[in-house]
Amino acid sequence: MALATMSKVIVITIRPKLRVLFHHPLRGNSNTLPLLAWHYVFVQQQTGRTLEPVLAFARSSTIYFCQLVCKSPDNVQFVLLQKLTVPYVLIHMMWINAKTLITVDSLERMHLVDVRHDEELQVLDVGDVKLVYGSSHFKSLATGGNVSPAMALAGENACYQSVALFRGQVLLLGTKSLHVFTIRTWFERINYLARQEHYVEALALALSFYEGSARAVIGLDSNVEKRKGLIASKLLRVLYEFVEASATKNVPTRGAIHLLVEHYESVMPVCIESCISIDRTDVLFGDVYDRFSQDFVAKALFLESLEPYILDDKLRHIAPAVMQELVENYEERKEIDDLERLIVHLDIMSMNIDHIVKLCWKHSLYDGIIYIFNQSMNDYISPLEELLNILMDSILNKKDLTDKVVKLANKVLVYVSCCLAGRAYPVGDISESIMLQVKTSVLKALTVLHTKQPAEEEPVYPYLRTLLHYSTREFLNALALAFEEPEFESEVGRQQKQRIVDILLQIMVDNMEFSPTQVGALFTFLARQMAKAANTIYVSRMLFEQVLEYLSNPNDSSRHEEREQALIELLHAAGLQQFDEERLLALAERAEFYRVCELLYDKQHQYDKVLSCYLRDTSRQVQAFRFIEIVMSNPARKAAEKKAFRRKVLESIELLVAIDQQQTAELLACVFPDSMHEVTTRLAHEPRLLYAFLTGLIDYKESQAIGIKKKEGIVIGSDVYEQYIDLMCEFDPANVCTYVKSTDAYRLENTLEICKKHQVMDAMAHLLEKSGQVHDAFVILLQNLQDKVGDLCSVLLAGHESHTVDVSASWSALQVALCVVVQFCQRVSGKLEEAERQGLWFPILETMMHPQRKLDHKVAPQHLDCEYARCIVSGAVLCLQLDLGLTVL
Repeated sequence: MALATMSKVIVITIRPKLRVLFHHPLRGNSNTLPLLAWHYVFVQQQTGRTLEPVLAFARSSTIYFCQLVCKSPDNVQFVLLQKLTVPYVLIHMMWINAKTLITVDSLERMHLVDVRHDEELQVLDVGDVKLVYGSSHFKSLATGGNVSPAMALAGENACYQSVALFRGQVLLLGTKSLHVFTIRTWFERINYLARQEHYVEALALALSFYEGSARAVIGLDSNVEKRKGLIASKLLRVLYEFVEASATKNVPTRGAIHLLVEHYESVMPVCIESCISIDRTDVLFGDVYDRFSQDFVAKALFLESLEPYILDDKLRHIAPAVMQELVENYEERKEIDDLERLIVHLDIMSMNIDHIVKLCWKHSLYDGIIYIFNQSMNDYISPLEELLNILMDSILNKKDLTDKVVKLANKVLVYVSCCLAGRAYPVGDISESIMLQVKTSVLKALTVLHTKQPAEEEPVYPYLRTLLHYSTREFLNALALAFEEPEFESEVGRQQKQRIVDILLQIMVDNMEFSPTQVGALFTFLARQMAKAANTIYVSRMLFEQVLEYLSNPNDSSRHEEREQALIELLHAAGLQQFDEERLLALAERAEFYRVCELLYDKQHQYDKVLSCYLRDTSRQVQAFRFIEIVMSNPARKAAEKKAFRRKVLESIELLVAIDQQQTAELLACVFPDSMHEVTTRLAHEPRLLYAFLTGLIDYKESQAIGIKKKEGIVIGSDVYEQYIDLMCEFDPANVCTYVKSTDAYRLENTLEICKKHQVMDAMAHLLEKSGQVHDAFVILLQNLQDKVGDLCSVLLAGHESHTVDVSASWSALQVALCVVVQFCQRVSGKLEEAERQGLWFPILETMMHPQRKLDHKVAPQHLDCEYARCIVSGAVLCLQLDLGLTVL
């Protein structure tokens, strides 16, 4: 017995003695009452579904569900199954069936709730009923109100006796009438939608009943088979109505053809899905198809709508007559590839095999051919031989491989791989009863000495040779997978494996028709097989030596990269134990296989020679820097190894600089910071390389200064900067002035002497100005201006039209020189007396004015009056800006 108070729920037993079995607190608002409801519910147990009593108790907005578990009269337990929280205040609650609950809220709305999925199915406002509340009883008005204030407040919403359930009907007691509410049965719900001509919704609801996913189901038998039979019968009746309506009154009678197409495109999937779901394809390809086939548009769309269900393997069998129509439809639309995709998903008994086979051969539908032969006759060999004969003509005769041939070859490789692995092509598995026979037959067919009707020039083992020529690696991969099968573990299987290996060697090693990559792939395959613990195949060591000689032939310059890669793969697969390492190293050196040499030297810890391999391999030279850093930073390397390696790096410094001056400088700064002097000494006889190295070193230093490089900083002395400036004067004099302006890391006197030695005048002027020798700097700049004026005069006096470009260049050079000297005067004038300032400006004016008198009447006026006057005016204006009081202007 379940009892409830305002604060808790209690379950007690009366017999054989009074005892409390369960209690649980009930919390909620003070104006709400507790609610209780028992029902038998199917509960999922480890042993299956069992019918157990479940107590639902609630207050306010929370509902609890507890299962009573009675293991014995003295062992009764309660298990909390579920807790629901609803967005309203409850005033009543009762079970409709084992899955559905009806609740009434304080706003007098009735809710239909699916308990298992915590889903509200429907809400109905029953405010018009004017529900009767038992307030007077809870307030105990008849006895003078002898109740607590809490009970009196909660009693305002008491309706325990106003709501009841009788034979699936909900009875509500109103103030003036009694109201009866009924939940429709499954049958009535479908009929209601069908009468409204909502056929799609009606069919969907029927399917939900059939699949057991519907909510609040009333009136269905508990026996699954009977239930599904009833629902299927009703569904078919609705489906017939839907088909008839879709083919008659619902058909668009006006408008474009696309409206008719859209109508049938919405109808067909519903019909097909409904019939497939209840396993009544006889109806689908009987009455339904017959009705739609009366309209050619409907018929075509019906056939097209079958495609997704066939591809998803929901529809495996089609009536032969419909299958014939389907094939003809795809033929007419020239969608042959789509038809092939359908064929391999259909039951072979649906097809006119003779017609389909002819169609497949006509349109090269190779998947269809394989599928029909495999499924209809368990024949896995005939399609393989036919397709290989087609391939042989193109591959062995060295014709150009068309897309069609490539597609066929890929399919044959996959088919062979599937057969040898016991898989059906293109999907599924081969039957266990014939799997071994299929594997044996396919291998026998591939290794046949000659075809059934061989030509005179046909080589031995033509099928195997064809697949090896097309893709050696892929075919050997398929063979490797086949060798893993248990059939090859028996004595007969081991003999078969050795026979295949011998044939492969005979085909590929005894002649020169295969490339180095293909031969390398074969021996890589063999080496991997021999490396296995259960290896039983034998290959002569001399054959490995023969392949080594073949791949590393120094007289063969063709396919160098390909041959080296093949040898590397072979070494990784076979291990070095298959070869004499000294001989292998000698052959690799002669063939310039530097990656192979690297592999061998690395094993011997000769890292200096590994570096040499990097440097000699032009495609990988740049990787040398990273290798050097790895070796020198590895604490596992011995001191002697690092010493020899360091010596090799310094010996190779010229080549490293030539490869990448920036990385060389960074390497030296980070890994060999104490070797700066040694490096510059080594590079002294190569001034241009030394200049490149110092450029990289100083660029790296500057990148550290601005935060681009985060590694530990390096210290560069002023002598290095001066050496760099000396080399820059020799190889890049135009940028010397810019550089000395950008840094102060050099000694001023030494750098000035360097610039004097190389006669880099603009840099000399800057350094003289910086050292305070203003007059000497001015002399250099003035002399440069005078030289530019003289050059211009010479060009102008020549008077040739062809020198127009030279004249323009000379004007530009003069303007630059004038700008430089004027800016110099502007910088230093503020520090000089007036007489000293005039000593600077007057020579400039004189330099600019004097040639004009010399050029009068000798040069075309348009040249002199325009450009030259512009130079004079610009210089004069700059002088006036300094307020020198030059009245001559």
